[in-house]
Amino acid sequence: MELKEKIDIYKLCVDMADKTSERRLKTNAFIIAINTGLISLNSYLSTLGLSQTAWNSIICLVCIIVNLYWIFLVSTYRKINEAKYQIINKIESDNNFPFKPFNEEYDHTKSKRYFNLTSIERLIPITLIILNMAIILFTFNSETKPTPQTTIINIISERT
Repeated sequence: MELKEKIDIYKLCVDMADKTSERRLKTNAFIIAINTGLISLNSYLSTLGLSQTAWNSIICLVCIIVNLYWIFLVSTYRKINEAKYQIINKIESDNNFPFKPFNEEYDHTKSKRYFNLTSIERLIPITLIILNMAIILFTFNSETKPTPQTTIINIISERT
């Protein structure tokens, strides 16, 4: 195989890895939009005076499920990207490219204190799960007694 063909395959692999990262960002944005919508819906329904406990619990449980799904997606995208970059690094090493940007980047981040982006990315859904669990607990613990309606019987019983 000629060097030009190897470089074309290399470019294709880099482009595929980049597109996977773009899909990951779009997925994250979509799930953040879902969370924002559910939290907004929860707030809106609470202003209507509907059964607060039931709606809060249902919406928070849906948020928890969405965020668990998000954690699995982040892990899946990480595994896909790791595989793609291993292949890119192998192409760089096996073909004696004069400049190996992905190998250099890997070596550089390995030598420095570096927080893995996937670990940071997982903190967002974990935080949202904890927040939704706290909302459920708060809702059940702060359940207020219903205020009695003003009826003739109540008015008479108050006067006596």
